[in-house]
Amino acid sequence: MTAATDTDIQQIKDLITAGNTATQKQVTDLTLEMRVGFAAVDTKFAKLEGRIDNVEITLAGKFDTVNARLTNLEANTKTIADLAEKVGELKNWKQIAIVIFTATVGGAIGWFIRTGKI
Repeated sequence: MTAATDTDIQQIKDLITAGNTATQKQVTDLTLEMRVGFAAVDTKFAKLEGRIDNVEITLAGKFDTVNARLTNLEANTKTIADLAEKVGELKNWKQIAIVIFTATVGGAIGWFIRTGKI
């Protein structure tokens, strides 16, 4: 092995120092880029949170509307049985009226026939 001279050692020291300086500059640049990138990501997340809040508010209003309509539908569904019963009663009254009308007309015709006035 050859003995290292002071100039060789100085060159190696300068090379290591230059490498460290370049590495530190790159790390500093990367750190700055990361901070800028994280700031942009934070801004986008804030915008997304605002949009999500707007969607939640809109959906809450829609759910209230749907719940109101369902409540109204339930109330209307309960009245269908009462309406069906009333319609059934009306059918019975129509049948009863037809029977009474037919009996009256038939009775009148029978009475006329029996009395011989026709």
